[in-house]
Amino acid sequence: MTSSIIKKTAEYKAKEAARVIEQAPLFCWNGIKDATGKKLQPAYYSEGAVTDSEKAIFIRATGGTSFSPQVLNCFKAIETSYLMGGYSRCDRIHVHPFHPLYSQVKAAAKASVVKEEKLFAARRAKREKLVA
Repeated sequence: MTSSIIKKTAEYKAKEAARVIEQAPLFCWNGIKDATGKKLQPAYYSEGAVTDSEKAIFIRATGGTSFSPQVLNCFKAIETSYLMGGYSRCDRIHVHPFHPLYSQVKAAAKASVVKEEKLFAARRAKREKLVA
């Protein structure tokens, strides 16, 4: 990478990490509740590589729904021209490791995997019981 790209990357990460989110959403294993906490916005989480050394978390709304403006505003890109600016669309959010809410999103993503594994194991046990 050239020094200007490295500098821009460092500046962007610093701005993103310094972002203050006053009304953070609640991340659940099966979706997100915005700061009003009224209704769960169903979603699933997945991880993927963004660069050689960084993994981002992708959040996608399910059931043909969109995320509320309160949730989307927490992930609005600071600089849209920047390569790693992340994004939030009405039904998709891209969370970089340096985003202030990353650890909360990662915890929800882990909880989602654990819950799905438990559901899968329960279904498998039920099937095996029926076959036996």
